[in-house]
Amino acid sequence: MHNKIILILGMVFFSLGLIAGLIGAGFAFSRWHFSQNSFPVTATITEMHRGFEGSHRVYIQYDANGQAINTHLNWSSSNMRVRGTIELLVSNQDPYRVRSAGIVGWLGVIIPLSLALPFGGIGTGFLIYTMRKHRLHQWLLYYGTPVWADVQGTEANWSIQVNGRPATVLVATYKNMRFTSRAINNSELIHVGDRVKVLIHPDNANKYTFDFMNECQREPLD
Repeated sequence: MHNKIILILGMVFFSLGLIAGLIGAGFAFSRWHFSQNSFPVTATITEMHRGFEGSHRVYIQYDANGQAINTHLNWSSSNMRVRGTIELLVSNQDPYRVRSAGIVGWLGVIIPLSLALPFGGIGTGFLIYTMRKHRLHQWLLYYGTPVWADVQGTEANWSIQVNGRPATVLVATYKNMRFTSRAINNSELIHVGDRVKVLIHPDNANKYTFDFMNECQREPLD
């Protein structure tokens, strides 16, 4: 259960990071393509009208190859003032198409990429973790040293939480070793006095896995 949750979280975070990265890359390409087919101008702010929720409708004027252009912007910023100037890029094909030559024009690239890196990193970390846990589990199933550990019961593990509640893990002992399982949801099928198969790494007793594919032994073995 625990590994499945981490795997799902990894896939979700990785997907979000990938989507954000693709959006950022798309905006970056669009920005680059526009800059290759435009020229810079300095525009003068002629009017500013307050709009919805404190935003402003900004009207500007600039010269595009000898043609006086009067239009408005689709964005505004707090440092804009009437009779102030702003730097723009103007499309070669359409002198009314403009983009900011400053940092505002790059927000569509910066914001998605700033989300892509942490989301993608977290998702990749979760996926690597689950892959390593799965590979270790498979390796132990083939090459681990099998022992039959005595079931002591279950306990709550607060380091693994499901819907805000601690996960239930199985506790078993063998000689002087104590084992705790991954999060389980079939604890009602395992009782104190049962024996469960545990596969231990030959070189590191701290690495082990429970083999729940084998039925628990009801009678202790001598």
